[in-house]
Amino acid sequence: MKSFISILLSIPVYVVTFSQVPKNIITEHFTNTVCSICASKNPQLNDNLSDNPSVLRISYHPSSPYASCILNQHNVLGNDTRTNAYNIYGGTPRIVIQGDVQSPSVNFSSTSLFDAYQNESTFVTIDVTLDTVSVQDSIKVIVKTTLVVPIPAGGEVYSLYSGIAEDTIFYNAPNGENKHINVFRKALNGNSGTTINLPSTVGDFLVNEFIVEKDSDWNISRVFAYALIQKGSNMEVEQVGSSTPIFENMTLSVEDEKDDTMELVLINNQEELNIKTKKFREYSYYSLYNFYGQLLLSGLHLNNYSSVSISSLPPGGYVLKVEDKSKVTSQKFLKLN
Repeated sequence: MKSFISILLSIPVYVVTFSQVPKNIITEHFTNTVCSICASKNPQLNDNLSDNPSVLRISYHPSSPYASCILNQHNVLGNDTRTNAYNIYGGTPRIVIQGDVQSPSVNFSSTSLFDAYQNESTFVTIDVTLDTVSVQDSIKVIVKTTLVVPIPAGGEVYSLYSGIAEDTIFYNAPNGENKHINVFRKALNGNSGTTINLPSTVGDFLVNEFIVEKDSDWNISRVFAYALIQKGSNMEVEQVGSSTPIFENMTLSVEDEKDDTMELVLINNQEELNIKTKKFREYSYYSLYNFYGQLLLSGLHLNNYSSVSISSLPPGGYVLKVEDKSKVTSQKFLKLN
């Protein structure tokens, strides 16, 4: 695979007021498909992240303690380098929140797991987009970094780390896990990232472009890109951004809304969604997304029927997707209450 990076400085933009922006949260999840402890703890993290849909999770699969992990073998160097960056190579599962390494004994299901990282602000924004049209057999990732307030004094050095991930991989792993979420596939600007020279003038922005060849092992419709800026002194995440999955721009836009293989029915004052399908395998899966491409809910879809509580979701438009190993269908719906 080949990739390259170009950095451009924009013409300054006039800014009326200086105001910091919310700091997005990322949880880097280090796991392994042969690890039995991962199989027991990861569902707790999955449930916790479902309750915190604004938190981005990226799952890395280091080669230790189990080098036979198939998701590690896809990109051993990339997975291991990111694990070593936090000095946690050798044991799974582990999580790192905002660059802050959590104890091996941290409770993945704790309702306060992300509390210390909420409501923080920062001086920079990151916008990540994908382009699969203008390049052949490749994906172009565009990372736009904008300075919204002056950089804090102190001479801190910042680094940019950007990658490609798949939002869901269905694989019956040796440890019993059969669904793997936001799986890291490839780093775009080196496995350790690169130093970033942030703009010095408020309103200016940098554009980093990466081109990566499509890989036959990827479910290309599920690929998305992400990027984070970290402090060089302590790995603290200053800001993070991610694109929508490619399927948001491809599959769903051409999906036949009248496809009779799936029927969605809102009941109980729109607090519950009934999902009825035809001709799917006994064990299939549903995934519910908002129109920004964020995965909000997911689960097993057994015997072509599921009933899903959506009482916690605000009014708005959503996409419900059902798939098994041989086919996939999706449908948009509107929640009014």
